[in-house]
Amino acid sequence: MNSLTYCNGLWLIKPDYIDDLALWRASGILEVLEARRAKMFHWDFHSERLIRACKDYGIPITEPEFPSFENILKHATKLLSFSSDESLVMMLASKGKSKNLKVPDGQPTFTLKVNPLTKRSPEPFKLVIKNFTRPLPNIKLTAGYGFGLAFIEEAQSAGYDSCLYRDDKYGIAECPFENIFCVTPDGVLIAPRHNILPGITRTIVMDLAKQSGIFKDVIEQSVHVYQLHESLCREVFLTSTTLGVAPVASITSSGGTVYSFRVSPENTYTQTLKEKFLSYREEYFKSHEA
Repeated sequence: MNSLTYCNGLWLIKPDYIDDLALWRASGILEVLEARRAKMFHWDFHSERLIRACKDYGIPITEPEFPSFENILKHATKLLSFSSDESLVMMLASKGKSKNLKVPDGQPTFTLKVNPLTKRSPEPFKLVIKNFTRPLPNIKLTAGYGFGLAFIEEAQSAGYDSCLYRDDKYGIAECPFENIFCVTPDGVLIAPRHNILPGITRTIVMDLAKQSGIFKDVIEQSVHVYQLHESLCREVFLTSTTLGVAPVASITSSGGTVYSFRVSPENTYTQTLKEKFLSYREEYFKSHEA
């Protein structure tokens, strides 16, 4: 058993999604977190973000239409008992079923799913610029991630690993599933602040960067493509639940200009932050062992 769905006050093992707006209109909110055995990494942060997103998107989260988060935690822990040592806990909240496949009938749907955590190759990323930003970027709306999958396939068919979103006003934003950071030659860490999902890993990494004392400053501001030039940008890295901290080797602009970055593990800010994040995660799981 690796999934459960809550609908009409009941937890179901084999739900019927045929009329659900999550399927027909990509009308749902997604949340994903890492787990080690039965312990979830910052369940509190992820559940709070899911609550905010549901409220912003208009999905009712009151009982009995929606399970309490204590109830969700109990069932997620149960599913993890059937899973591997390292897992991903995925949550999907939708506005529920609809007779006309447009207007919800009034009962939201909530699904829990646990999958084994798949580790990506440690090779640095090669990205290509995509002139696009997600609608409602502050929430994990499923529609926006459908676009992302198509854009990743497009990028990979051209020889890249993924793409990097940008717009004319604020510059670079995020990748389809990751946040991005830049490090200047004099040691300032910059995180784009517009048109992004404020990732949980992003927040933790920024806090670790501030505490480490290795950076001249840690700031959030607009970053335009020209600022990726080697004279202005020494390193670039990505953060996400599944990646942690991962270096970027190059970014190619829509005009074909290639910006390259330092990726050697020795004497890089990226590697230092990666090690600090891994250490933080280990300590978190150890401190939450039964």
